[in-house]
Amino acid sequence: MSTQSSPEQQDRPLRIALLTSTRERCGIAEYSRHLAAALARLVALDVVPVDPQPLTPDTFARLNAADVIHLQHEYSFFGSALPGRSLLPRLLRPLRRPWVVTAHTVGRAEEILGVARTGWRSMAKRLALRARWVRWYVEAGPFASARRVIVHGSHARERLIAAGLRPERVVYLPMPVPPVAPEGAPGSASLCGERYLLTFGFLTPEKGIDQVLEVLAEYPGLLVVAGETRGAVGKGYLAQLQSAARALGVAGRVRFLGYVSDDCLDPLIRGAELVVLPYRSGTGSYALGRALACGAPVVASDLDLFDDYPCTARFGRRAGQSLREVIRALADAPERRRALGEAAREYAARHTWETAARRHVELYRAAAL
Repeated sequence: MSTQSSPEQQDRPLRIALLTSTRERCGIAEYSRHLAAALARLVALDVVPVDPQPLTPDTFARLNAADVIHLQHEYSFFGSALPGRSLLPRLLRPLRRPWVVTAHTVGRAEEILGVARTGWRSMAKRLALRARWVRWYVEAGPFASARRVIVHGSHARERLIAAGLRPERVVYLPMPVPPVAPEGAPGSASLCGERYLLTFGFLTPEKGIDQVLEVLAEYPGLLVVAGETRGAVGKGYLAQLQSAARALGVAGRVRFLGYVSDDCLDPLIRGAELVVLPYRSGTGSYALGRALACGAPVVASDLDLFDDYPCTARFGRRAGQSLREVIRALADAPERRRALGEAAREYAARHTWETAARRHVELYRAAAL
């Protein structure tokens, strides 16, 4: 693979192939659309769908025509995270150009593989993880040969370096905040006259929404849940939430809206008394970025991924406060909610996609050398 730039390459815009999901209802596809719009002003960009796989020879020709290939990585794109089953090696093998990856999920192999679930498949995964090389393959293997690895959490960077990746190759870039329509733009109104908590995004057990149901009896308003299910696990979790709401006597104060488009979601976010993100696991949150862009006061769990966002209120063991205590305190303190909203707007103003795109171009140039 050539590593030197010719004079011709130095005189023209960088050619970047952005290999990503382009599906309609996909957080990474939405992320990539924002990135592509900002990059298109700075580089010659070709957006290449990562699906369907295996990629065709024509698709590989498009990728190898670029100076740098930028892969948006999520384990689910490649069928499995396990050696011998992941489709990622088959995708990487024909690449002839330097490649950069954004690692949207970085974590322990147990979380990535979902070994906490019951059944023989989960048991087999737990047994496989006894081999150190399998753990490394899952946690760091997908990123090992990339010229640069972009992560959106400082803890994610530390984890990959601890796994053996070279520090100069792992770059922490704060998650950019998506552009949103100005307040008052046409769209769905908020729940007029109602106080409500809001949580949104794909419904999975890792999102921890059941924790909000448990404290709703003490909150003088509604809980609005916006987001669709993903597969059998998501559908099962929705049924679990509905059953729990009935058992707790709060079913009449919970609204499950299903999928909500961004145009309708933003007014809901702005109208919420609090946006609650009670995640149990994860290394990134598109929902958080959208809430900050709308200037919403956010309550988040004490997961590592939220440590980079001092503009949020936190709960959990590390935070020293329970979700019940935080919601109770903020529900009775409009001035504190306004302060959180202002901090969110200030964060959003500093972390735009335009700023992120310029930083990406710097990384592309370094990778192309």
